[in-house]
Amino acid sequence: MKNQRIQHQSKKSRVARLLSTCFALIMIVGSLQAQKLSDQAFEKLVMKKMTEFPLETQFSIGYISDDEVVYDGVIHKSSGVERIANAESVFEIGSVTKVFTAYLLSLAVQDKLIDLDDNIWDRIESEEKDQPKITYKQLSNHTSGIPRISAHLEKRMTDGADPYKSYGQAELQEYLNTKLKLETEPGRKYAYSNVAVGLLGYSVSRHYGADYRSVMQRKVLDQLEMQSSYLDPDDVKENLVGGIGFMGQPTVGWHFGALGGAGCMLSNSRDMIAFIKANFKKDKVLKRIRKKTFEINDFLDMGLGWHIVKSEDGHKYYFHNGGTGGYTSFLCIDTDRKLGMVILTNVSGFHPKMTDIDKMGFALMKELGKR
Repeated sequence: MKNQRIQHQSKKSRVARLLSTCFALIMIVGSLQAQKLSDQAFEKLVMKKMTEFPLETQFSIGYISDDEVVYDGVIHKSSGVERIANAESVFEIGSVTKVFTAYLLSLAVQDKLIDLDDNIWDRIESEEKDQPKITYKQLSNHTSGIPRISAHLEKRMTDGADPYKSYGQAELQEYLNTKLKLETEPGRKYAYSNVAVGLLGYSVSRHYGADYRSVMQRKVLDQLEMQSSYLDPDDVKENLVGGIGFMGQPTVGWHFGALGGAGCMLSNSRDMIAFIKANFKKDKVLKRIRKKTFEINDFLDMGLGWHIVKSEDGHKYYFHNGGTGGYTSFLCIDTDRKLGMVILTNVSGFHPKMTDIDKMGFALMKELGKR
């Protein structure tokens, strides 16, 4: 999950690294305490940074402090950086999807379909009879031992522009039957894994008797009233912002096949703010995914889906980011003080400046916390 500068490698190698990328900015958070962003802070942290990204790059930003919600947006034009109203604009959110897959897992626990410590092999067919026990919790908190990007998956990433589209249910089942090799003993070590969370979404959906997209639409997006969020780029009929590749070229949307739980969602700032606000309520399903399930180090714990940043002033910040071939996203919340920030962009996760999106997000959160 460590943020890594994307090197100019093969397309498959860059894709493998991208969706394993998320995080090395824990120390940036420092001491966050809470307020409305000043125009000066926005100018310094956002407007000036935009000039480092390609023309037509957009940032759609939403933040909340207590009950006050603010939306703001910027676009990089040939004439300069301009403010834009883009809270309704839709972007791929990449690995932020993992938080919503965790929400589906928590719903399944509430509906008494599974327990977090159940063995996934009790409900998934596999010809490998001696697989070590892997739990649903371990799939969600990245301690399953399943590789980040399996060799089986990487060999099937034949389309660098849309790498996951050909990895369907048959391919995933083949992997589970004959090709799955764990890198570590389950439950012992944190190692960020797209395959694990893709498998989580696939498995939990089967408990509901349908495919991931159908279950997520009915049980998550509809329930959270996220009416402008989608699970496939082909479903977006309006307001979709075109993605920009790491060299400034237009990109196609990513289709995730059987691994949708790892990164298939698209959304806008309004829906993401609605999700942040839902976390401020007494909701047992959302509370469950924020509960610590594994300690990574002195600064970082895992919930279900969420990474829990432990700041120097004793506060907790629930964080995830995401990146695809044409988009990068940032999501961070502090439920104790009712602070939240979302940044959606059409900057490629392969762009050499992509880690600056996280730096910007944490800096903006720090500004929110200065009151």
